[in-house]
Amino acid sequence: MHRAATDSFPISAPAILFPLRIVMKFLSKTLPHGVMEL
Repeated sequence: MHRAATDSFPISAPAILFPLRIVMKFLSKTLPHGVMEL
């Protein structure tokens, strides 16, 4: 069970990080310098 979770993480990671970059760009426009603090 644990191995399946760790093996699928590298595959699901890009799928999560890609939309996250779009959200970060959106937050950088709405909240200037707010993302830098995080």
